[in-house]
Amino acid sequence: SGTNLMVYKAGGVIQPRAISVLDFHYILAANSTKPLLHVWPINSQQQVTSVRFVLPGRANSMALSPDMLYLVAAIQENIYIWHLPSGKMLNTISKHFQPINCIRFDEDSHFASAGQDGSVMLWNLTTVCARDDDNQTPVYTFTDHGLPVTDVHIGFGGIRAHMITVSL
Repeated sequence: SGTNLMVYKAGGVIQPRAISVLDFHYILAANSTKPLLHVWPINSQQQVTSVRFVLPGRANSMALSPDMLYLVAAIQENIYIWHLPSGKMLNTISKHFQPINCIRFDEDSHFASAGQDGSVMLWNLTTVCARDDDNQTPVYTFTDHGLPVTDVHIGFGGIRAHMITVSL
């Protein structure tokens, strides 16, 4: 019907590609000017005040895993992975050479990171959560873009899905 059902306020300016719905109960959104992650119950206009999620820096992009257990955030050229039920940061990946613009999950356990360096890297969430060494390697690296990659879409089909990228 196009009817506005709810307006969520007091979150400042929200970063593009940095908003997610957690298990149909909460909205998570990264602030574009501060290193904060805001949390609202889906049925309330008031932020959850008992949860204060401070990030290591301002998030460029973020995504939730399909099982809603992991939050992956891009902060500058680094990828941070948190286990949401425990709040524990599991890993940091530093393979991009310039800031990351977009993080997207497929319906399985893979996610893509796309950056201003023109590269798109596909990661296996299970592998990067299990390792804590500095020799993290993506499943695939695509370097077909000469300009920054601004968005990614991953279709259905797991590792065999089509991936569409947008570049300047």
